[in-house]
Amino acid sequence: MNKRGQVTVFIILGIIILAAIVLVFYLTGNTLVNQSEQKVNIETKPLKNYVGDCLEKTGNDALNLIGKQGGVITPVNYRLYENDKVNYLCYAETDNSVCANLYPNLKGTITLELNDYISKKMKECVDLSLFKDAGYKVEEGKMNVNTSIYNKKVVITLDYPLTIAKGDIVVKENKFVKEFNVPLGEILKVVYDIVESEINVGSFENLVYMIATHGQVEIEKQTREDSRIYIINLWQNNYKFKFAVRNLVR
Repeated sequence: MNKRGQVTVFIILGIIILAAIVLVFYLTGNTLVNQSEQKVNIETKPLKNYVGDCLEKTGNDALNLIGKQGGVITPVNYRLYENDKVNYLCYAETDNSVCANLYPNLKGTITLELNDYISKKMKECVDLSLFKDAGYKVEEGKMNVNTSIYNKKVVITLDYPLTIAKGDIVVKENKFVKEFNVPLGEILKVVYDIVESEINVGSFENLVYMIATHGQVEIEKQTREDSRIYIINLWQNNYKFKFAVRNLVR
C-alpha cells in the first residue's frame, strides 16, 4: 500500500511539473511574440511615416498648383494673374466668337496631371539610401499613383512594394494612402456651370449664382482685357481654384 501511495504521489508531482513546464513555455512564447511584434512596429513606423510624409507633401504641392493654375501643372495657353499662370478652360480664337470648352473632361485631365506630378516628385522625395546607410537591406518595387477626386475630398493612393530587413526582422509595406480636405469634386461642378454659361450665354453672373447656392459657393470674377479670371472656393474651406476664360462675343 505504501508503494502504491508513493507511485500515486510521484504521478501527481509529474503531472504538476509537466503542467508547469507547459505553462512556462506558453508564457515565454507569448512574451517573445509580443516582443517580436513590438520590434516590427518600431521598425515599420519610421518607414510608413517617411513615405507617408513624402506623399502628403507632394500631394499638397500638386493640389496647390492645380488650384492656382486652372487644372494643369504646366499651363501652355494661360493668362498671367498675380504671378500665376492661370490656364484657359474656355477660349475664343477669333473676334466676335464664343469660347470653346478646351477641357470637356476636366476631372479626368486633373486626375492624370496629379498622378504624373506626384509620381515624378515621389521618386525625388523618397531616398531609400537613408535606410541602407542605417544597415537595412532594402528592396523596392514600381511606384504607381492613383488619385480619386470626390466631392468633399481627394484621396491619393500610392502602390509601392517595399521590403526592409535587418537581422531577423523583415517589414513589408505595399500601399500608402493620404486624404486631403480639398472639395475638388464640388468645385468642378461649379466650373462646369460657369463654362457652360460662358458658351451658351456669353457671360456668367457670379452674384446670382452665389445667392442661388445660399452662400455655399464663393466666386470672384476679375476682368483682364479680353479675359475673365474666375476664383472659386466653398464656404468654410480655404482651397481656391482659378481658371481663365477668353470670350469675344459682342
